[in-house]
Amino acid sequence: MGTIAARDCIRILELSEQVAAAVLFAAVQGVELRGNLATLSPALQYTVKSVRDISPFLSTDRALEYELRACLALLRQQHWQLYD
Repeated sequence: MGTIAARDCIRILELSEQVAAAVLFAAVQGVELRGNLATLSPALQYTVKSVRDISPFLSTDRALEYELRACLALLRQQHWQLYD
């Protein structure tokens, strides 16, 4: 039972990482649509810029698999500093 639970836990963590990457894309898109980039802190402006380096603004429907995988890799590498 323990090994099954461990595998389930790993799968849940992987899915949670994927959701976090998708939410990051959605948040960046929302900030850009609102047009208030200048009001963001420097750290958040850096985050928006680095997300846009791997995924341009989504103006039409397109496959995002490779962009989400790139974002997921950055999340796993702890590319963005979350706390001072």
